[in-house]
Amino acid sequence: MQSVLTRSMKPAMRRAWLEKVTTDGLALKRARSAAVKNDRAVVLAAVKNHGLALDYASEALKNDREIVLAAVMNNGMALQYASEALKNDREIVLAAVMNNGMALEYASAALKADREIVLAAVKRHGYALAYASDALQNDREVVLAAVKRHGYALYMASAELKNDREIVLAAVKKGGKYALPHASGHLQQDPALISWSKMPRGKVLWRIVREHHTANSVGTYWYKQVMRADFDADGSAVMVGRGAKRA
Repeated sequence: MQSVLTRSMKPAMRRAWLEKVTTDGLALKRARSAAVKNDRAVVLAAVKNHGLALDYASEALKNDREIVLAAVMNNGMALQYASEALKNDREIVLAAVMNNGMALEYASAALKADREIVLAAVKRHGYALAYASDALQNDREVVLAAVKRHGYALYMASAELKNDREIVLAAVKKGGKYALPHASGHLQQDPALISWSKMPRGKVLWRIVREHHTANSVGTYWYKQVMRADFDADGSAVMVGRGAKRA
């Protein structure tokens, strides 16, 4: 999508701007000439360096599929500056959430109801569940993926899934005391869930690995590592190998 304004740029001016934005995409913000912000080569180079430079592109180029795709692949949050039409482009939105799950906020309503896109988003950032359609906030696989990433994402789940013990347990293992208050009233009284929610993060790590160490060789490896670990008195720190790991 090339504008006639692009032709008005002199070769020397284009070369100068290409040199600037190739190393600092946000330099596009300082361009006073509309011709610069509407020059396809300059804007493409800018967003490849820094996706958020899309904010300073002309409206025409915010609707250029190649430019927007390059921008969201660099920084998913650049989706917010894309045209409405491209916020409804499945490939572009999927690329955006694969880069940053929270980019789901800027997708079209139709794509916030796309299961594959939402699942990709919550696997990268559990809080992206907040922007999913109501139906997908009630999708067991989607919600389970979200709470495994960020336990507090349980807050955005449907009432039905806040009463699902497996989902709440996964949330509490990840989010501890911050996740349990968002479970159903019934599950907030579950002794095992209360125990998990009060457990220091270092001990949570030890307990999870202990429960699963026989499942596969990877689990067995980490079981052996944690069994050798030294925890602080409150269980918040663990020494594994040569380094200290904090939850």
